[in-house]
Amino acid sequence: TLGLVVDYRIGTIMPLRSCLVQKIADIVAKHMGGPVVDADDVRKQWRTCSEELRSSLGNIVLPLGRLRTGLARHRALLFKVLADAGGIPC
Repeated sequence: TLGLVVDYRIGTIMPLRSCLVQKIADIVAKHMGGPVVDADDVRKQWRTCSEELRSSLGNIVLPLGRLRTGLARHRALLFKVLADAGGIPC
C-alpha cells in the first residue's frame, strides 16, 4: 500500500515540478534578456548593462534582480534562487 501511495505522489508531483521548472526557466530567460541566439550579442549587451548599473549604483557589486541582461552564470544563479524559493531542489 505504501508503494502505491509513493508511486501516486511521485506521479502527481513530478509533472507539477516539471511544469514549475519550465515556468521558472521562462521567467529567468525573459528577465535576463530573452533566449540566447548569439552569445557575442548577449555578452555585449551584458557589458553595457553592467557598466550602466555599476555607474548608477557606484558599486562593483550588482544585485542579481537588477540585471536586465545576463550571461549563463547570472541566469543559473537566478534560476537557483527562484527554484530554492519554490522548494525545488537543484
